[in-house]
Amino acid sequence: MASNNRNYSILVGIKLDTGDVQKQLDEIKGSEIKFKVTVSGKKELDETVKAQREAEKAAKKAAKEQEKAAKETAKAEKKALKEREKAQKDLQNQIESLGLTYQQANAIMQASIEVIGRMIDSVFELDDALIGLKF
Repeated sequence: MASNNRNYSILVGIKLDTGDVQKQLDEIKGSEIKFKVTVSGKKELDETVKAQREAEKAAKKAAKEQEKAAKETAKAEKKALKEREKAQKDLQNQIESLGLTYQQANAIMQASIEVIGRMIDSVFELDDALIGLKF
């Protein structure tokens, strides 16, 4: 059996005459060509551009507001830090004054105990003296 699928090649020699083509191009070159273009979607494109510009303005405004809020937050944090430092200093001063008061009170108590102890000794000494004078 013979195969039905055969490929044949034919060689053809062609010579292109460009002179006539060039002459036609030169004639067209000097003439005026008019054409009309219609574009649809201009309205939608304008609306899209407008919406994009508005979004850009809104983004800039939001960035400014965010920057302002960040500055205010930093300022508030700085103020809170100063207030906290002042409160700590006040507390430290109160603790120091309380410590001094405690030391003073402790010294007074020690002196009082010593005085009371001497008074008791004097009372016992006086009592012994009275008892010793009895006949």
